[in-house]
Amino acid sequence: MRKFSTSGPNIPAKHYTIARTDLIKQGIELVNDERYFTIWAPRRQGKVHFFTCLKRGLKKIGYKVAVISAEDLQNTFFKQTFCFDHFSQPDTY
Repeated sequence: MRKFSTSGPNIPAKHYTIARTDLIKQGIELVNDERYFTIWAPRRQGKVHFFTCLKRGLKKIGYKVAVISAEDLQNTFFKQTFCFDHFSQPDTY
């Protein structure tokens, strides 16, 4: 029995999903044309799901796809190594 996804990734076999085939085709066309694009939407609007579907579509036509996320960058060693947090703090150096 499928349910609405309220957290985590959307899995079409488990969750109600709206197929965005036209939007995926448009994304593939942009990649084929070597165009940059961004996706903006509020939380829980399907951005990750879009890129997951786009990745599958691109792989089907022979692309090799790399997935990179900067979501947790602030919690990694980069924060300490590159001092990302010093911009929001008073001078302590």
